[in-house]
Amino acid sequence: MTSGHRHISTHWTHADHGKYPHHRWLAVKEPTFSVSFSYQAPHAKVVVVTGTFHHGAEHPMQRAVDGYWHAKLELKRGRHEYRFLVDGVPTLDPRSFGTITHFDGTKSSLLEVGY
Repeated sequence: MTSGHRHISTHWTHADHGKYPHHRWLAVKEPTFSVSFSYQAPHAKVVVVTGTFHHGAEHPMQRAVDGYWHAKLELKRGRHEYRFLVDGVPTLDPRSFGTITHFDGTKSSLLEVGY
């Protein structure tokens, strides 16, 4: 009589490659959250928001009649660093929950999403 434990071999050979289609990676889509950015710059010609989200891409903001600029982005859960570029000049968000200073002395605003 055996103890009830068996060793099952998991050795694969090159000839086994492709025989087992159930061994595929499944892509799981992370949830995103709608985040609104706004910045008051009534005399600016162009304002964009850029950050660690979306690989540093610049997202144009739309000017409103009250002098505020707005953008709405879908972001993944996590802590993100970002800045506004107001006519090309990096600018912190005075309404962010904090800032971070980088080794080179530049600063970014901080944003937590999905917590």
